Amino acid sequence: MPKNSPACPAQDTTDEPLRLPVQSANANRSLVSVAANTEGIPSSPYILYTASFDTPFSILNISPNVEDILGYSPKDIIQDRSFWEKHWHPSDQEMKKFRRYLFRSSRHTALYRFQHSDGSWKILRDEMTLAPASENYAKDGHRHIVSGVITDVTCSLSEPDESAYSPSLFSAIFESSPSGLFVLDMNGKFLDANQAGLELYKASYMEIVGKYPRELCNREDGIALQDAIRRASELGTTQQLERPQRCMDGTRFWADLRINPIFDTEGHSLFTVVSVTDLTRQRKQQLALEEAENEKNKILSTVTELMLHQDLSHRILWANSAAAQSINKSSEQIVGDFCYKLWAKRRTPCPDCPVHEAIETGHTCSGVIKRAHDRTWHITAYPLNDSTGKPTGALQVARDITDQRATEEALRKSESEKQLILSTISESVTHLRPDGTIIWGNPATVISSGSELSKMVGKKCYTLFSGQTEPCKNCPLPETLKRKTQSRGEVTHPNGTIWEVACYPILDSKKDITSIIKVSREITKSKKLEKNLRKARDLAENANKMKTEFLANMSHELRSPLNGVLGMLDCLLDTDLDAEQKDCTEIALQAGEGLLTIINDILDFSKLQADKITLSHNEFDLRQTMRVVTNTFVQQCRTNAVELSYSVDNSIPPQLIGDEGRVRQILFNLIGNAVKFTKNGSVDVSVNLLHKETAPQQARLLVEVADTGIGIPKEQKESIFDPFVQLNWGKHSKYEGTGLGLGIVKRLVSRMGGIINVESEPGKGTTVSFWITVGLVQPDSSPQLTII
Repeated sequence: MPKNSPACPAQDTTDEPLRLPVQSANANRSLVSVAANTEGIPSSPYILYTASFDTPFSILNISPNVEDILGYSPKDIIQDRSFWEKHWHPSDQEMKKFRRYLFRSSRHTALYRFQHSDGSWKILRDEMTLAPASENYAKDGHRHIVSGVITDVTCSLSEPDESAYSPSLFSAIFESSPSGLFVLDMNGKFLDANQAGLELYKASYMEIVGKYPRELCNREDGIALQDAIRRASELGTTQQLERPQRCMDGTRFWADLRINPIFDTEGHSLFTVVSVTDLTRQRKQQLALEEAENEKNKILSTVTELMLHQDLSHRILWANSAAAQSINKSSEQIVGDFCYKLWAKRRTPCPDCPVHEAIETGHTCSGVIKRAHDRTWHITAYPLNDSTGKPTGALQVARDITDQRATEEALRKSESEKQLILSTISESVTHLRPDGTIIWGNPATVISSGSELSKMVGKKCYTLFSGQTEPCKNCPLPETLKRKTQSRGEVTHPNGTIWEVACYPILDSKKDITSIIKVSREITKSKKLEKNLRKARDLAENANKMKTEFLANMSHELRSPLNGVLGMLDCLLDTDLDAEQKDCTEIALQAGEGLLTIINDILDFSKLQADKITLSHNEFDLRQTMRVVTNTFVQQCRTNAVELSYSVDNSIPPQLIGDEGRVRQILFNLIGNAVKFTKNGSVDVSVNLLHKETAPQQARLLVEVADTGIGIPKEQKESIFDPFVQLNWGKHSKYEGTGLGLGIVKRLVSRMGGIINVESEPGKGTTVSFWITVGLVQPDSSPQLTII
């Protein structure tokens, strides 16, 4: 300490006990005087000043008598912004905490040493008051102003000093203090202890006095206390420790230790006073509070909403993890900042801010605010007050509703589109309760009812549309309620209109019907059209039946006289005719046979069309049938230079069961067409066993007739099996026929349980394949190939 330091070191009277110089027993009167002078402004000369609360502590205005008391002019003090702090005593460390005390309570009294212009030290008592800066000071950038009254108390604390410790000086303090007090000499040995200290450590006076801390404490606690005593003596400041202590009986307690060095007027350390306060209860409470705080933070960390504790200026005092994570920061990083700055990127609070409104009104307030990055937030603010009811801030709970708003907008758009669709469709759409009460109807429903929507709602659908007291006949609503599935029906209204009605159930999570969607469409005209079409179809079927019967009858009537003519022509050829007569007779015979073929085709087709043809089931030799049919075309093949061949699968038995005549008729038509449309080529016929049927003694035969003839145009291939159809052969129009052969073949194959198919390429040939079902008698072993 400086040589000219005053008798009293610097003292902060708010937080620390006054550190006094050692004085005699007769000096009690001076100590009482100092205690009395700590309240109010003393009658001795005083200095008035105003100063900036900002760092450094700069004097803005000061009364002129400062020059008489401290030896400095007001101008010198005001011009040097760091003047006041430069002239504090270097060891007065506690004075540097005055900002904290002022910020907490707005008023503070400090006792500190200040160097006079002549180099001496003055002890000053400074009563400070903190207030927001007035308009004039605010213009210069000052936010808070300190107003103070300084009193020179040097004389009241200056008394003759003694260098020895006097226990009687502190006896009253020791005995009345609720804390344990211990006095240690320069070497750290206990000199004295009060009753509270002895009881705290469960020790007698003789067990304490004259011993060192390491003899009473464990090694770690003793070293910590010795280090604190050394620092207090070196720095001239109070040291504080919080650590567990051991009693003489071995039990332990948590203690707060304040180590206060005592100096003489020359600044020499005389002894140390240690104040010990039992913090066990407070420590338990603190641990319980910390545990509760941790549990609270754990709970709040799971909350997805943003939670902020804010003061009256909207400064953040606490934030949960969700709030910090929403802007990629930690909770520690956002504490002390402002919500409108972090989330809205603003310099001032958001317009219509619920936090501001909650603080002003004292009521819970909610609102929606759009913040940065086009995010929308729903905010609820809860006002917070102290024990006196004075507002201290607000708790803000914010939820990001951007996606929710987007979903709601999409739903509104979807609902609008749905309403537009329902308003444009011609069908009547009605939303019903399960009992048939109308909830809603689209415009088509309103038009069909001849009423207004407001008058329709609440009425039964069958009452509104049919004037009935129970569901209409054939109405699908009861069926839908019963089966809980959609159902359809046709309902006829009293005015004669016919409606097609469909009911769709709407089910809840328990599969119970909550409502019905009924879609109705008037089908009166379509029903009449359907009735007329059905009548026309019946007339057409009757006419076709009459035509078929007429053709069958006429064919039968024509065959009898034609067979007679052909018989007479055969007899005529057996008589002696000259060459010309014979040619004429043969021509007439050929023409008659051609006419008979046509009549037979017409008769067969009519029977097939009328479903009056009957297939026989007799045994026949397929190979013999093939020989008979192919031999019929021997002469025609020679004329056209066609090589005709056939093969029969050896696995096919010699005898089959079926209608040999119809099989021969099919083969005759197909082979005849192949030979007729082939010149200088070949016709190959193959018969194979496709597979055996599941029914006993039955099989399917696959027959293929392939030629190298002129082929069939692609666009005409689909119509070759239609009756009375002859293909447009172009330059080959010389080929004649009735157009009934392939139609008869297709129907015969179908009657035999098979299908027929054709593959053809113009200029390269045609392959017709079909399969039929026949009775299977016995398989054979070796293949046969016959060339004609």
